Amino acid sequence: MALLSTCVKEGGMAFAKAHGSDVIRMGSIGVRLLADVGGGTGMLIREIVKVHPHVHGINFDLPHVVATTPDECTGVAHVGGDMLVEIPLADAIIIKVRRI
Repeated sequence: MALLSTCVKEGGMAFAKAHGSDVIRMGSIGVRLLADVGGGTGMLIREIVKVHPHVHGINFDLPHVVATTPDECTGVAHVGGDMLVEIPLADAIIIKVRRI
């Protein structure tokens, strides 16, 4: 929590301050499979996989949402399901939080 407070005051990313690299350098921390839970149409995971081709992505959202995803992107699988029941196994997950 101290790093989060520091980042709020000074700016920057708590992950980078704690690990010495930003979260995007996934290869250095062993991320090969990344799941975006609640990923919508998959825009974020597609962009991550484009920049980091060694990473395979899972765009996970409700079935009716992933049914609307644009054409398949190499390295990204679109999976329908309910995160309150089960989420896909991956080396790391992304869950975006929106403030209300």
